[in-house]
Amino acid sequence: MQLFQLTRVRLGYDHYRAVVVDEHRELVRLIRDRDVVALQQAAEEHVLSACRVLCGQLRGETVA
Repeated sequence: MQLFQLTRVRLGYDHYRAVVVDEHRELVRLIRDRDVVALQQAAEEHVLSACRVLCGQLRGETVA
């Protein structure tokens, strides 16, 4: 997991941190609200999105 994160940060695009902070804030809000269904969906999308972006970056694709 740490290698994934380090690679993602190294290859990250300009607004990477803002996007990640916003996503984590949303996850915290859902935890606070105890909205288990929405939390599960948001957490899954957060991880899958990160994977899609990193895989694209490793293939040399640009991030919009």
